Amino acid sequence: MMFDPSATGESPDNDLTPDNDLTSEIASLRERLIRALAETDNTRRQGERRAQEAQQYRRSRTCRELLQVVDNLRRAIDAGAADAEARRLRDWWRALRPPIAC
Repeated sequence: MMFDPSATGESPDNDLTPDNDLTSEIASLRERLIRALAETDNTRRQGERRAQEAQQYRRSRTCRELLQVVDNLRRAIDAGAADAEARRLRDWWRALRPPIAC
């Protein structure tokens, strides 16, 4: 008498074959690789964003400091407008003054 696996409801190609184990391990490793690559890309983007924010902060801080100097110089020139040297300084300042684009 011969044993027939289909008679008991079992199939000879069950999920525990070495090929299926390797396939599921490959799929698992592929999933881990994709997640690691995505995490690396997110970390890179976050670093770029932080560097850009730091650069913008430095620019804005520098502009604020320069604006204070420019305001003080303008007030000093305006205060001495009657003096001939102050008028020359004022004319020089007006000719030199670039538009501030901060």
